[in-house]
Amino acid sequence: NKCQGQYAYNDKTCDEACIVVEGIYWASVSYIGGLYTKTGTDDAKNEWLMATPNDGMTIYPKSVINAKTLETGSPALYKLVSTTETESGHKWLPAIMPDGKYMGKQTAPVVAPVTAPVTAPVGAPSEDEEDEDEEDEGECADSP
Repeated sequence: NKCQGQYAYNDKTCDEACIVVEGIYWASVSYIGGLYTKTGTDDAKNEWLMATPNDGMTIYPKSVINAKTLETGSPALYKLVSTTETESGHKWLPAIMPDGKYMGKQTAPVVAPVTAPVTAPVGAPSEDEEDEDEEDEGECADSP
């Protein structure tokens, strides 16, 4: 089986509604930088090949030739998750990947963190880093 797209899900119990939820999940996590690390992109490459948020960023995983940025691979999903504020002003998606360190209720204004998507998250592969994997010829890596 040759994978030609950027999303593959091998779960026969996942119907169209399930696939939509999965796609929004992966797009949301990609957009806020949650997959933009060597480990994140390698772990997700059997299912999701749009782990790099924006055009202009180095595309990972480098070992898979049909990996794309979320912005290029699915402009509609990118628009959905990058529009993070509703008409009523409520934020529905965090601006950055949560790290589990919460500050609780603050009495003074807190300086906002860097807005999403991040360009060089902690642990992101460097431009000079050689990819250990050989380039795949259009297949999803390790696909069953």
